[in-house]
Amino acid sequence: MYKACNIRANKYKRRLFKFEEIFDPEFSSLIDFYIKHNLVRAFLNNYMMKYVCCDGNIVLLDNDNESFDNSLFDENIPYKNLLINNYKVFCKLENILRNPNTLNCFQTLLNELNVKSLIINDYKATGTSDINTDFYIFSMHIYKSIIIVDFVRTHSSLFLNRVNDLIERNIEYLSLINFIVYRAELISILNKQKLKGLVLNYVNTVENSDVIKDFIKFSGTLEYIDFREIGIYFTWWYNIFETTNIRKIILSFSNLFTQKKFIIEFCRIELYKNILYLEIMFCNLEINTEFFVSLAHFKSLQTFKISRFKTTPTTEALLSKAIVGMNNLVCLSIQQYSISSNFYNNLFKMQQIKFLNLINFDLGKYILRISFFPEYTSVIRINLMSMNISRASLKEIFKLENLIDLRLKCCFFQPFSDPNFTSFMSRNIRALDFYGANLKDIKCISILNNLSCVESLDLSDTGLPPGYLVNLSSNCNLSLKSLSYELNILDKNDLSRIEKLVVLEELKLSKCKLLGCSFSEIGDFCGFFNSLINLDLEFVEIKIEDFQYFKRFKHLKKLRCRHFGFDLDVLKCFFVSSNINKFSTDNIDEETFNSSLGKILYEKNIDILD
Repeated sequence: MYKACNIRANKYKRRLFKFEEIFDPEFSSLIDFYIKHNLVRAFLNNYMMKYVCCDGNIVLLDNDNESFDNSLFDENIPYKNLLINNYKVFCKLENILRNPNTLNCFQTLLNELNVKSLIINDYKATGTSDINTDFYIFSMHIYKSIIIVDFVRTHSSLFLNRVNDLIERNIEYLSLINFIVYRAELISILNKQKLKGLVLNYVNTVENSDVIKDFIKFSGTLEYIDFREIGIYFTWWYNIFETTNIRKIILSFSNLFTQKKFIIEFCRIELYKNILYLEIMFCNLEINTEFFVSLAHFKSLQTFKISRFKTTPTTEALLSKAIVGMNNLVCLSIQQYSISSNFYNNLFKMQQIKFLNLINFDLGKYILRISFFPEYTSVIRINLMSMNISRASLKEIFKLENLIDLRLKCCFFQPFSDPNFTSFMSRNIRALDFYGANLKDIKCISILNNLSCVESLDLSDTGLPPGYLVNLSSNCNLSLKSLSYELNILDKNDLSRIEKLVVLEELKLSKCKLLGCSFSEIGDFCGFFNSLINLDLEFVEIKIEDFQYFKRFKHLKKLRCRHFGFDLDVLKCFFVSSNINKFSTDNIDEETFNSSLGKILYEKNIDILD
């Protein structure tokens, strides 16, 4: 279809063909989304561009095996993304878009798919000539979001200046990450746009001055900010709370000076209006009393996340009081030192909370004794880390019928062997994570055989005995997609149980000991031959039979395994016949790698995993 449209376009030699005529509202509504997506694929294939489509986002790559950072897809931006992954890809796309018809076609296709967020990543320009490109990609006036990442050379400000000249006054979201800029250029683009969202992460000025010290002209449209290591002043805070529609604030600090300056200015403001989301990541444990007093002003919060700090009995009481006063709070995340059970029991009185993330950096100081109230049934996600949990508290957690996600990582449980102990009441658990927890002390509890639809299960480093996996309910055969069982001991019974999983995509068994068996003994009737994508057997002894067995996983892309010392012809045959694009091995010296295995991986364009 794309070629047909392109042929039609070439017939119009006397005027610019409008590709969007094909996508007038009436006709466009009749075209299925997947057909539109296939048109984009056809477009990129026609110009031999390497790409990946990820949840509606389009990633342009230099080669098929190139990795990309999907965390750049900002959940706060209501548009799909076009990610240009590096400078070489940027240059190639620029050459393609020199043709006006091609540019017009690409713009129309992106617009139809709601791809209105442009991400320029790893732009490693080497000179002024690079900046003097025509920047055709920015002449497509469909973008509502611009994200520029890892541009730390001096002329990055020239780049931003060119972008500012080309884009229209319709940008809603601007993100600069790891960026160096002339302050005047940054202020210019901020003045030009009526932003809804502003992200400044590790942004420095060429003049080495504060990025936004006296910039106070904000549009009333501003809804959220995400600042990492950015100094913020009183006048700035006052203006943003007084004149904007700010709803979401994310702040992170990596040095004490910036953190102290923030706290001083933050505590002077009382105009918090209707902030719905507040996330603060400190860098220093000691936080003064005034900060916790100021939190009491945030009555409307729905999400509150605070991390990397320490409380005293006084500040703990103030923090508890502030949180209890947040009547609309649904999501709460606290990562701190010196946690007391009294503090958390106040939190469990808040019946409206659905998501609870509590991480303790001072394991063993307190035993967590939770007192759930009978009405406390709304919580659906609990993540507790590095806590000493009492028997009674564990019983209360297992009573929660609406849980879909439970993570008790690196937790200690009081040993007991009560056969009548309450098993999971929830039958809707989708994710269960006991990584690093001492499950051997509570192995009497029926955990695995009560699961019915779990999709992700992590029992790594839990001290469980060989054969424990046989307890996994058969109901999980058609649901379990990710299984992590690292740093444990497996026997033939465990492998026989794993064999029956039908939709498994990720299997992590690194640093496991296989007792009297080998990986290939999973057998000929393995249920996930056609689904497994990621296999981690690092530091696990494998045989040549195991290596041959890997070939049977038709869609295996990512493999970590021990250096096997096999014949090079065996390795070449394996990589030729497999779909592996990412590989890692341990226990191999650099000389051997460079002289043999490294060459094979290079020839097959296979990325080496860290």
